[in-house]
Amino acid sequence: MNFSQLAEFAGNHSLLVAAFFGVLFLIIVTELNRKRMTQRDLGPLQLTQLVNHQDAMVLDVRNPADFQQGHIVNAKNIPIAELPTRLKELEKHKDKPIIVCCQRGVTSLAGVNQLTQAGFDKVFNLKGGINGWVSDKLPLSKK
Repeated sequence: MNFSQLAEFAGNHSLLVAAFFGVLFLIIVTELNRKRMTQRDLGPLQLTQLVNHQDAMVLDVRNPADFQQGHIVNAKNIPIAELPTRLKELEKHKDKPIIVCCQRGVTSLAGVNQLTQAGFDKVFNLKGGINGWVSDKLPLSKK
């Protein structure tokens, strides 16, 4: 197929060509977003390294009852529903990494997005959440 045939096809089927480019655009945007979010996922080992070497903060966005059942040592609990109104509590940590966690690593993605939109640059998600932490046989605190 040469260029003139391609141009003729595009001219005769403009709606089909527009739909193709629309779908192509959506695929590219979706993949870029997926890649961006997976780059923000951390495993338990990376979380520990950030806490130990960069004074990172762990933000647990589960409800207080779940938090009291067991959480990562020194984690701060702000339930996801309260996060927008309690962002000022995190301002002093704005220049340090913040790792957001929940039970399974899904709800915490909303917390990552909220913090990023609020201007926090170094925000990460604990992949697998507390369940992943426990499955790696890492300790929880009940204090």
